[in-house]
Amino acid sequence: MSSDVLAIAPMIQWTDRHWRFFFRGISRHTLLYSEMISANAIVYNAAQLDNFLGHAVVEEPLAVQLGGNDPEKLAEAAYLAQQYRPPSSHGFQEINLNAGCPSNKAKKQGYGAELMLEPDLVGRILHAMVRRATSSEISLKCRIGVNPGPHSFDDLCHLMRTVEASGVRKVVVHARLCELHGLSPAQNRTVPPLHPELVHRLVSLFPSMRFTLNGGVQSLEEAAQHVQHGAGGEEDAAAPFRPAVAGVMIGRAAYQRPFDMSAADTTFFGASRDPLLSREEALWRYLDYADHWMACGEAPSAAAEDRHVHCASSGAAAEEADGAACCEDYAEAAGAGAAEKSAVYGRRCSTVLKPLHNFFHDAAGNAAYKQTLDLHTNRFSKQVDRGTLAFSEFVMPVVQETIADDFLRRRGR
Repeated sequence: MSSDVLAIAPMIQWTDRHWRFFFRGISRHTLLYSEMISANAIVYNAAQLDNFLGHAVVEEPLAVQLGGNDPEKLAEAAYLAQQYRPPSSHGFQEINLNAGCPSNKAKKQGYGAELMLEPDLVGRILHAMVRRATSSEISLKCRIGVNPGPHSFDDLCHLMRTVEASGVRKVVVHARLCELHGLSPAQNRTVPPLHPELVHRLVSLFPSMRFTLNGGVQSLEEAAQHVQHGAGGEEDAAAPFRPAVAGVMIGRAAYQRPFDMSAADTTFFGASRDPLLSREEALWRYLDYADHWMACGEAPSAAAEDRHVHCASSGAAAEEADGAACCEDYAEAAGAGAAEKSAVYGRRCSTVLKPLHNFFHDAAGNAAYKQTLDLHTNRFSKQVDRGTLAFSEFVMPVVQETIADDFLRRRGR
């Protein structure tokens, strides 16, 4: 199957580099997206792209999503994103234009879903991006329509013809209308009815293009109903949706229930095995990362990551001993300047902590874990920000108090 048959949707304030690192302990191959990044932010900060495009190699395959409405600036931002490569990185697999975001800021500034009011402008933007970023795949993410505005299937087809003429061949379609008035951004993700059948109709009408379905898909099993089945890509005659789309994008279900995605690599990418770390191993993998990030403002090396996973699989005593040593090292490395540097690198306990909020979503102790975690955050987060308390030393007592040992040894779902 293609490398983008399964993807996790870009979500502002959620799919940041910390969450993407965490998710790579669940799936190595699922295509991940950045949060939407303003084209202006990239163009006007070309000398500080690490602050906007920075990522660890382990997060790849990775796409970046851009927001804006100026063809020239979006083309330049796409070029800068194409050229940006951390050490040993393959770069961004895809550069995506957001034409579906319903946020108030996007509406006020005329981008996101507002772009669907002007399909010809969308075409000009994409054409400019394709011409400027010649070695990257450019894609579009949109809704099936906007109301008030173009919202019939004929209108959607007109937009697709415009996109096709621009040279773009991949479109991610959120199978809902976007109500431009009367609904909040959160309501726009749930209230307008889903129409996945419209996305499947596009497959037949535009055979030169690849369509990824987004919206309402809650599980891997549901995603499999929409894409091609079998290692050879043949279609299942019993599949409820035909013709098959090229890919499926899962949104908040992956963030709220991340370990439900544990079989992604074998199910969708033909991998011989899934990572299937135990919760304890996955937790220490992330704690090692978080300690290093809070101290140094970067992800740990692959060797450090492997060392922590190995220690986690060797028993609780080894985990505790090696983890404590790492915590001391990172706390010492942070030094007195950690708080000063955190403004540059975004080193805040509250930000690094976010991927752990749903870490035990399927554990019996989840409610107690979240409640205790909130209490500890209020009490200790400033110490973690200052570098006087290691991130793992702040988190582990919460886990030990609320989560059963047998659950920590559990693998996968």
